[in-house]
Amino acid sequence: MKIRTLICLSALVFLFFQTSAMASSFSISPQGQIEVALGDTVNFDLSFNVGDDDPLTIIGIYFDFIFDSDELSLLKDDITYNLPGFGSLSDVSPDDTNVRIDSASLGGSFTFVKNTPQSLLTIPFEVISLESFDGISDFRLESQIGTTGMDLRGMLLDDYMTTVQFEGAEGGSVGVPIPGAFLLLGSGMICLFGFRKRNDA
Repeated sequence: MKIRTLICLSALVFLFFQTSAMASSFSISPQGQIEVALGDTVNFDLSFNVGDDDPLTIIGIYFDFIFDSDELSLLKDDITYNLPGFGSLSDVSPDDTNVRIDSASLGGSFTFVKNTPQSLLTIPFEVISLESFDGISDFRLESQIGTTGMDLRGMLLDDYMTTVQFEGAEGGSVGVPIPGAFLLLGSGMICLFGFRKRNDA
């Protein structure tokens, strides 16, 4: 009994002093289900948090996004680049459901502060179709490459950019709720409640 108590106390002390490392990550807001009307504009904000890693300095970053082109139309001329001194590197040309956005600093760089989320882009879409919520994100970050610097020696070897990559992120699902689904759920709950009452009798 004493050994078991000692082991439990040791585990609690270990957990108390154990600090969980927060990994660097992207996030997209808004998330979850977004109720909209036809013709509304939905702005997705992409942020990056360095977490507990060392501060990260970049000179450019390249994003590949996937969006539901049946419900959303990209307003590419209204994309906002939120990093100071950063702008578009090339024309944003959506290809069906994919879009690549390249952003870089003209002659400078940006350093992310540890544990401080930083907004990178605000990407607007027009809602062109109203569909019920299908549980699938209508906008997500598929992949990205951050350029941290250039190496003149490596330039001769066609490997002159040091890059970093992190996990992607998902945005919300736009649409309208299905009243029928709520009615179905409600009637099912009533049936189950009635069935239980009958069995109890």
